[in-house]
Amino acid sequence: MASQHELWESDAEARMLENRINGFWNPDYFRNVLLPLFNFKAGDKVLDVGSGNGALTLLLAKNLPDVYFTGVDITPALVEDARQQAQKLNVENVAFQEGDALQLPFENDHFDATVCQTVLMHLADPAKAITEMGRVLKAGGTFVAAEFHLLNYDKPVESDLPVSSLEDDIAISRYIQLLIQGYRASGQGDLKMGGRVPFLAKKAGLHIVDMRINDRLTHAFPPYEKPSEHMALSELQGWENLIKDPAYRSWLTAAMIAGGGTEADADAFLELLPFHDLSVFNGKSDFSFVWLLNPVLLITIARKK
Repeated sequence: MASQHELWESDAEARMLENRINGFWNPDYFRNVLLPLFNFKAGDKVLDVGSGNGALTLLLAKNLPDVYFTGVDITPALVEDARQQAQKLNVENVAFQEGDALQLPFENDHFDATVCQTVLMHLADPAKAITEMGRVLKAGGTFVAAEFHLLNYDKPVESDLPVSSLEDDIAISRYIQLLIQGYRASGQGDLKMGGRVPFLAKKAGLHIVDMRINDRLTHAFPPYEKPSEHMALSELQGWENLIKDPAYRSWLTAAMIAGGGTEADADAFLELLPFHDLSVFNGKSDFSFVWLLNPVLLITIARKK
């Protein structure tokens, strides 16, 4: 079975993570709705736990140049990529280092805020990570966790594909449940973490301030005039490359078997996913799509008492 580190270091996954820097959030929603709830102030020190290649860290740093951000991740290749991304984007109020979310290399009460994005869902002990994020947080500081909660899988609604059949929808639902159960059973984490975060945060002594759902909807329509539409095409291409990646196929198969399924189930699931001609992604066709990305992203905002 491909390990998570092997999967994340694959070229296809690396490109997916790079796209997150520019396309993961709706900029208006992030700036006008979420940032005021985070309540970061000039001079604050903020820790991004499991920062990966810096997608969230760099987005925050670009929007808040008077706040200093530290990103910590257990995977050396991602830490180095984050440093390179910061240099490429000329973002100076950031630093990245290696570290374990379950044993953060910082003193108690050190940061004004701790944040994470799609990290807790990959941990066998997310409660420990949240406790650590609370430990290094100053009294009155902000805790933010943006985590996926897998409801089901909804294929993109596309101009060139027929509406999926009832049989396909039922089959996909079954495969998704096998994946969820296998992910848990193999100790890789919880694909329904988003809804669990506030309960774990309360157990860690944090006060829940608010919960939100990200309002982003991926779409592209010719003539692809908006930068967001180019990003949407790139994101769909990245997803297609990922599901063709042998490392991803190996991981998916092992996870579904751990959940009570078979290798044939994994093959059948992948066969139900759409594949495209490369011309779709370079603007030479009239390809259109709307993608209701599942899982949904739930954002939990809390304060340390």
